[in-house]
Amino acid sequence: MTARLASRMRGISLIEALVALAVVGIGMIGMVGVQATLRGNADVAKQRSTAVRLLQSGAEEWRAFAILDASPLPAQFVGYADLTVGTTTNVVNVDNASYTRNRTIADLAAPLRGKVLASEVIWTDRAGEAQAVQMATVIAGIAPELAASLAIPADGDPVRRPHGRHRGIPP
Repeated sequence: MTARLASRMRGISLIEALVALAVVGIGMIGMVGVQATLRGNADVAKQRSTAVRLLQSGAEEWRAFAILDASPLPAQFVGYADLTVGTTTNVVNVDNASYTRNRTIADLAAPLRGKVLASEVIWTDRAGEAQAVQMATVIAGIAPELAASLAIPADGDPVRRPHGRHRGIPP
């Protein structure tokens, strides 16, 4: 009887090995697919962070004006009066991708002195899909030497006094 049982079970281990090999193969194919997806997403994330860096550097270029009025300045300096209303477009090539940066400046409403800068960076990723990142900011029209005065409180005391009492007296 033992010989009979052994002859029936002779091919079972081969079938189990083939099933295990098939399960491992399917798992490896799934891992390759996940790895390819992660690589593509990492590439798009890198391009997106480069686009955001281009947006921020463009805004900081125009926000760092040296004087209010137009006067002859060296080429590396920008005056507030040089920030003319309109749209500028330039193309920047970084990390084997071509980014198109559009910057639009508009004046604020009459009582406010400042300009609105709206920027957009457009590029095509490796999959051929169009990508875009947008940002808007306000550039205040105050003299650069007075910028630090915005942090000084009007009454000279940085701590608010509740109901005019001394701050050491609890309310």
